[in-house]
Amino acid sequence: MKRLGYSILIGAGCALLIFGISKLQENKRKKGGLSDVFKKRSSAKDAYYSAELKMAFGDPGHNSELIEKTKEQILYRLRGSYSGISLEKIDNLNYRLKANKIFDTTVFKNAITASGKIEFSELFSLNEISGPLETIDSVLRNRDADFLTRQKKIEETKKTLDTATDKLSDILDHTELETSQPEAGLAKFIAFTPVTDMSPRYNAELGYVKTKDTSHLNKILNDPEISRLFPGNLEIVYGSMNIDLYSNDSMLKIFAKKNLDRAFFPYPTGDQIKDASPEFDPYSGNPIILFEFNSQGSQDWYQMTLRNAKKPVAIIMNNNVLTAPFVEEAIEGGESRITGAFSVEEATLLSKTIVAGELPLATRITETSFTYHSSKNFGLTLIILILFVLASAASYGISFLINPAPKP
Repeated sequence: MKRLGYSILIGAGCALLIFGISKLQENKRKKGGLSDVFKKRSSAKDAYYSAELKMAFGDPGHNSELIEKTKEQILYRLRGSYSGISLEKIDNLNYRLKANKIFDTTVFKNAITASGKIEFSELFSLNEISGPLETIDSVLRNRDADFLTRQKKIEETKKTLDTATDKLSDILDHTELETSQPEAGLAKFIAFTPVTDMSPRYNAELGYVKTKDTSHLNKILNDPEISRLFPGNLEIVYGSMNIDLYSNDSMLKIFAKKNLDRAFFPYPTGDQIKDASPEFDPYSGNPIILFEFNSQGSQDWYQMTLRNAKKPVAIIMNNNVLTAPFVEEAIEGGESRITGAFSVEEATLLSKTIVAGELPLATRITETSFTYHSSKNFGLTLIILILFVLASAASYGISFLINPAPKP
C-alpha cells in the first residue's frame, strides 16, 4: 500500500508541475509581444457570447454608396477581434450581423454604433468659470427657495382650511412661512473638484456627477436663463471615471469644453490621425492607445499643446472624454497616446475606430440576441489526467525494479 501511495503522490506532483508550467507560459504570453496579446484572445477566457443582431444604416433616402462605406468601416472595426463575422442584407434598410467569441457585449455594441468622431479640445478650468457658476448656483438656490415657499404656503393653507372656517385671505395674511431651508444649488448634482492655491496643476475636470443625474443637469444647463451666464463657446461634456468614488452610484467626470475658431486657434482633427495601435503602458501595465498625426495634424497638435502648456487638453470620442492629459510642454513629432481604464478589447476596438474614421451614416441596432457559451479548457485537463495516470503507473513499476517485492 505504501508503494501505491508514493506512486500516486509522484503522479500528482508531475501533474501539478505541468499545470504550473502551462500557467507560467500563459503569463509569459501576456507579458510578451504586444502584437500577440492584442491579436489573440487569452486562453484564460472561459466564457463568451455569440451574437445575432438586426441593424439599420441611415435613412431610406441615403444612397447605396454611403451604406456600403458604412458597412465596410464597421466590419473593419470588428475583424481580428471576433470570429465568425458575417453581415447579410435583409431588405433595403436592414441587415443581419453575426459574430462569435464576444467577451464584453457592451464594447461589442459600441464598436457597431459609435460614430467614431474624435475631437481635441481645450478646457475651461474651474477658476475661469467660477463667476458664472456662482451666479448659476445663486439662481438655482432662489428657484428652490421660491418653490419651497409656494409648497409651504399651499400645505399650510390646505391644513388650515381643513380645521377652520376663516376666509382664505385671512389665512394667507397670518400664515408664517419658513423660508430659511438650506438649499444645495448646483451641489445637488455636482461634487466640485477642490481647488486650492497649493494645487500644483490645473484640474481638467470641474467635478463629478452621478450618471442618473446627467439628464436633469443637462436640462438645467440648457435653460436659456442659465446657459446665457456661461461663455458663449463653453460646452459641457462628460467622461468615464477610472475609479468609482461611490459604491452605490456610478459617476462621471464633468468637463467644460472650449469651442474655438480653428482659423485663429489651430487644433488637430480626427481625420489627421494616420495610425493608431493598442499598447501597454510601460509603467502601469494598463492598455493604452498610441496614435500618430500626419504632417498637418502634427503642426496643429504642436500649436495646441504650445498654447496649453501646463494645462490639460481633452481627447473626446463620440462626445465622451476618453482622457484629458496634462501638457507638460509643447509636443513635437505628432505622436501621442490615449490613456484610460481600457480593457484589451476596448483598446483594440478604439484603435481601429480611430483609424477607420467617422461613420458616414448613423447605425442603429434594432434587435439583439446574445447566446452565452462556457468554454472550459478540457484539453489541458485531459493531458494532466493522462499524465497523472502514466506517472503514477511508471513510478509504481519502477519501484519494483529498484526494490523488488519479497518472495512469498
